[in-house]
Amino acid sequence: MLKAIGIISTNYRLNAIERLSENRPLSSLPFGCRYRLIDFALSNMVNAGIRSVGVLLPYRMRPLLDHLAAGKAWNLDRHSGGLFMLPSVTPALKPRVQIFCVRDILANIEFLNTEDADVVIITSSNYVFNMNYAKILKKHEKKGADITLVYKNGLKNNIKVESKLMMDKSGKVNGIRRTQEQDTTDLKSTFADVFVINRQLLIDLILRSRDTEFKDLLDLVESIIKDKIVLGYEYKDYIKQIFVLQDYYETSMDLMNSEIKGEIFDGDEKIITKIKDSPPTKYKENAIIKNSYVAGGCILDGKVTDSLLFRKVEVKENSQLSGCIVMHNCIIGENSILENVILDKGIKIPANTVLKAQRNNPLYLPKGTVV
Repeated sequence: MLKAIGIISTNYRLNAIERLSENRPLSSLPFGCRYRLIDFALSNMVNAGIRSVGVLLPYRMRPLLDHLAAGKAWNLDRHSGGLFMLPSVTPALKPRVQIFCVRDILANIEFLNTEDADVVIITSSNYVFNMNYAKILKKHEKKGADITLVYKNGLKNNIKVESKLMMDKSGKVNGIRRTQEQDTTDLKSTFADVFVINRQLLIDLILRSRDTEFKDLLDLVESIIKDKIVLGYEYKDYIKQIFVLQDYYETSMDLMNSEIKGEIFDGDEKIITKIKDSPPTKYKENAIIKNSYVAGGCILDGKVTDSLLFRKVEVKENSQLSGCIVMHNCIIGENSILENVILDKGIKIPANTVLKAQRNNPLYLPKGTVV
C-alpha cells in the first residue's frame, strides 16, 4: 500500500462560527462527553497506519496543544515520524472562506520535503466521522489517481458553505462548484474536506503558488483538473460537519441513535482521545437516567433524559434535564428544569431555575456565564 503522511488543518475561521469557538479553536471543541473534534480526523489517520501527522495550528492554539501534547494517546510520541505542530502564518486574515490555506502549507513545506511518503492525506478538523482511510488509499493507488477527493451525497450544514463535485460516470472529477458563488442545486456530491494527493504533486502546486494571493488548496486542485487524474470517492457512512451551534447540537443528539453511536464508536477502528482519570459517577437515591451519556466523576440526584453530561457534573435533588449538553464541572441546583440547553464549562445553575428552548434553537450559555 502507498506510504502516507497526514496534515490536519485547524487554522480557519468562518464568520458563522459562533460563541462555541470564541475562546477555543473549533478543533478543540468538546464532543460526546469525552472527545474533542480533532480526535476524529487524527484517529482516522492513526487507524490507517499513518505515523507522521502535521497539525496546522490556529491562532488560539493553547487548548489544542493542551489536548494533543506530544501525541502519546495516539502512539505518535515516537522517534521516527510522530505528531508535528505546524505554525500557521496568517491566522484569521483571509479574504473568504478557507479551510486549507495554501500559505499555511507553504510555510511548512519542510514537513513535506523531509517526510518520505508517496501521498498526503489532508483533512479539516470539524467533522464527526469514523472513516477508513486505508480503503481510500487502496482505490487511489489502484486507479493511478493524482488526487482523490472524498465526497458525501446530500451532506449538509447550517451555513450552506459547501463545495460540490461534478463527475462523469467513471468517477473522474471534471469541475467544482461552490455554493456561495454558484448554483449547485443540481449537484448532490458535497466535498467532505478530505484529500488524498500525491506528495510531489502537492509540493509542486504549493511552490508554484508562492507569489499568489491567499488561496485555498481546493482552488489549486480545480486549476489542474483537466491535466491530472482527479477522482471522487463516495463515503456512504455517517459524517457530520460542525460549523455553528445548531450543527453541534444536532450532531450531539444524533448519538442518542444507537446505530449512529455504534457506527462511530463501536467498530474495529476506535476513536482515540486523551485519557483523564475520574472516579466513577455516583447515582444517588433520586437519580433517574434515560437514554443519556454520562462521563465519570458526576454526582447525580435528578432526572436526566436524552442528554450528555461531561466529567464532574453535579445534578442536584429533583432537577430535570432533557435534551441538554452539560460540559465539565457544571452544577445544576435543586428543583431546576433545563430543556434543550447547552452549558459550557464550569457554569452553576441556581436552585429553582427554569431554562427552556426549542430543539431547533437551543439555548447556549458560554463559559463564565452567571445565572
